Amino acid sequence: MQIHQKTSLALLATLLLFASAAGTAQAHAGLEESVPADGAVLSAPPPEVRVTFTEPLEFELSTLTLVDAQGQPVPGTTQAAAGDRILTLRLPPLPSGAYRVLWRILARDGHVTEGSIGFTVAASGQEQPGEPPAPAPAGGAQPAPAEPSAGPGAPGAAPAAPPAPETASERPTRSLLPWIAAGGLAVAGAAVVALGLRGRRGG
Repeated sequence: MQIHQKTSLALLATLLLFASAAGTAQAHAGLEESVPADGAVLSAPPPEVRVTFTEPLEFELSTLTLVDAQGQPVPGTTQAAAGDRILTLRLPPLPSGAYRVLWRILARDGHVTEGSIGFTVAASGQEQPGEPPAPAPAGGAQPAPAEPSAGPGAPGAAPAAPPAPETASERPTRSLLPWIAAGGLAVAGAAVVALGLRGRRGG
């Protein structure tokens, strides 16, 4: 009976120890969210960084530090508190490049935790993702535009010249040709008749 009681007490003490350890672990403050988010690529520099943690903080012993791509602190920042779990960091105008916010906080339970958040400010001329341009023809040659045909209906073709009008001197000549022919036939007929008459008189 005493053995069972001792075993039960040992199990109860173990459960209490695990419960105490779990409660202590859950009390440690950690990162809940940040603006900008970790890994964000921004088209314009942000005016501030806002970090929310999972537990209330001791603000006097909690810090946010902005560093550049070389790990050097960026001057001109201002830290402030916004609520019992939020730290903000006002930023100066930032040139394009990669940055990281190093955070080190002290929770009210006395535990210190730290970490970092990274973001990138894109260059003003940097292209944004989109559809790729159409590929150029093989060899880099550009197709030559088709030349318009030179037919009568083609654009830019010279119009056909209209027939030349008859002149005033041509119109009377053409209209008199039948009469001249008739007159010639009449003269020829008169000559034949005259010759016939002369032949008869001479006979």
